[in-house]
Amino acid sequence: MSERPGSTIARRTLDNGMTVLTERRGLGPVVFSGVVYRVGSRDERPGITGISHLLEHMMFKGTEKYGKGEVAALVERNGGELNAFTSEDATMYYEVFAKDRWQLALEIESERMTGLKIDSAELDSERRVVLEERVMYRDIPAMELSEGLMAATFRESPYRWPIIGWEADIEAISRDDVMAHYQRYYSPGNAVLVVVGDVGPDEVFAAAQERFGSIPPAPSFERRIPVEPPWQAATRIDLSKPASLPQLQLMFRAPAIATPESEALYLLATVLTGTKTSRLDLALLETRRAGDVHVYYHAKTDPSGFVIEVEGVPGVPLDEVEDIVWRELDRLKSEEIEAEELDRSLNQVEAHRLYANQSPSNRGFLLGWHEALGDAAYADQIVEKLRSRTPAELREAAQSHFVRGCCGTARLNPVEDGAGGGRPASLAAPGSGLGLTGVSSPRRRFRSGLASIPTSRRITLDNGMNVTLQPDHTDHIVAVALLFHGGAFLDPPGRSGLSSLTASTLERGTRSLDFVEFSRRFERIGSDFSLDSGTELVHGNAMFLARHLTTGLSLVADLLEDPGYRADDLEVTRALALNDLEAREDDLDEVAEDAFFRGVAQSHPYANLPHGTREGLSAIETDDLRAFHREAFRADGAHMTIVGDFDEAEVERLLAERFGRLTAGGSVREPVATLPPTAELSLVSTRPDKSQAKICLGGAGLGASDPDRFAGLAMNHVLGASSI
Repeated sequence: MSERPGSTIARRTLDNGMTVLTERRGLGPVVFSGVVYRVGSRDERPGITGISHLLEHMMFKGTEKYGKGEVAALVERNGGELNAFTSEDATMYYEVFAKDRWQLALEIESERMTGLKIDSAELDSERRVVLEERVMYRDIPAMELSEGLMAATFRESPYRWPIIGWEADIEAISRDDVMAHYQRYYSPGNAVLVVVGDVGPDEVFAAAQERFGSIPPAPSFERRIPVEPPWQAATRIDLSKPASLPQLQLMFRAPAIATPESEALYLLATVLTGTKTSRLDLALLETRRAGDVHVYYHAKTDPSGFVIEVEGVPGVPLDEVEDIVWRELDRLKSEEIEAEELDRSLNQVEAHRLYANQSPSNRGFLLGWHEALGDAAYADQIVEKLRSRTPAELREAAQSHFVRGCCGTARLNPVEDGAGGGRPASLAAPGSGLGLTGVSSPRRRFRSGLASIPTSRRITLDNGMNVTLQPDHTDHIVAVALLFHGGAFLDPPGRSGLSSLTASTLERGTRSLDFVEFSRRFERIGSDFSLDSGTELVHGNAMFLARHLTTGLSLVADLLEDPGYRADDLEVTRALALNDLEAREDDLDEVAEDAFFRGVAQSHPYANLPHGTREGLSAIETDDLRAFHREAFRADGAHMTIVGDFDEAEVERLLAERFGRLTAGGSVREPVATLPPTAELSLVSTRPDKSQAKICLGGAGLGASDPDRFAGLAMNHVLGASSI
């Protein structure tokens, strides 16, 4: 066993070449186990693109020991979860179990490493599933645009094709192709076992030796990955198709992982976007020139892409949007970033990486991915390395990479189709005899063995606010969650979307602190506070480094006690909300779910969906926001939970002093009427511009206090569990 100085990661290499990484983390009595293979779409060639992803699907179809579906059944029977993913550089299979049965994961993965069976009929069946995924991607305009841009920007690199592969190749891949890919890459010397959770290294290494140690090493092989030639000229793609919103994407070549240049670009990405007051967010969202903006940069084994994606808004030319983006890129090239802005970005990166490590799964993914790309230790070195990058280095990186003559640009211009630009062509109401019945439940995360979670304590403030305190000193962070009874069911007639717009506008500051200054006070401590409206509740969430808890909680209390609700803030949040409605029209999942829930609820308040309607959002005024705030954000009946590294006495004092001042409501809340049984009806929305069809089937479910609720959840699991 080897362990780097100062590291909590223990490492061992088995005699057959398999790497074993483990880290004991006291995040509850659960254990994450994953096997990472150093193979992905980067290891493919034209003719078999998508084979890594197709093989991932086949790994769930049966082995010599386990028949089709038996692995999933075994995992679920033991209260665990399993899944897998394929990327450009790696493929991972993982399970999460309670600590008393975590070695089942190693039993499963050692069998799948050597005993895979590929039945031709099952391969053809799974091929159809993957081709349907391809169709789904093509139905999302931004993804189709991104694929085209990547293919046009890279000439030789295997990063130029999508991970899922091209349709013609997926159709042509044979059983022999898949088996050859499996035998070449799925071997101990090309694999990493990662175990994170409530288990010690000696136990992990002994179990790894028992399960994997006897697997013989495979013959060595040489990777011959094409090297991308220097960029010759800028590329441009213009796509015209039915869509609700214009799209702009810019792509630049970016260096491989773990280089000073890649670290500089990583920081530049956080400066450009990622927080509410990042440069592109202020330049595009706050001026209502765009509805959304993202920068994607994940350094990989080989040079890859640095991508800026902008979701446009109706009426704003993409030429104008592109000019704004280039103005901000040119600023990075001509001016060094000031220390305060850079420090805010670094604090955000450091805090968010620490927050992500609170999940054994996230930590396992991070370690496995970095080990596959080079060295797991880099996962814990990255923040220190980023802090060593200077403003001059960032400026040099911008000058080297953000070059107009070495840029791929793709634009999607919406056009009208026969149905009016992508809107539903027809909506047929009651009639065809489709019965809407059943029980709905959110996506589940199966867990067991959680009886030993830390003891929590409940207190009630004088104004009626309920608080749950659960100290946990594993890491120096604190999570805070707030719940208010103020969701979309309270939206008054003609103001659909008021709950959501109130929450979004509330986030933007107090009467004395405007949006930028209020947001930056959070950003300086590496945090954020978000509010999201659901059907019945408004959820508030924040995560703080322990040393900033007092500052963070005080900012939240200031916001709730003295909200700004300025007219200009309302116009920004209204524009973004309206643009989000347009974007939803391009996502068939969203369209189908909206139609389903409104069809089931009919005239019940649950028919008020949180995102609202165009008419409702357009009618809302600042007085509506303040009135809704008084009704929804009242202390009595509100719930706050604080979990993490804090001193209980100090937190109780702070809660009484700051949150105890919040106003309680003056009236008794009326209970929500019971959702009546669903009448038999069928809703059909025709979208000739889309290739897929989405179907929702269900009806009125069971309330939280219904005595049959848990029986319903059990039935839901039986009917809707993994079908792998």
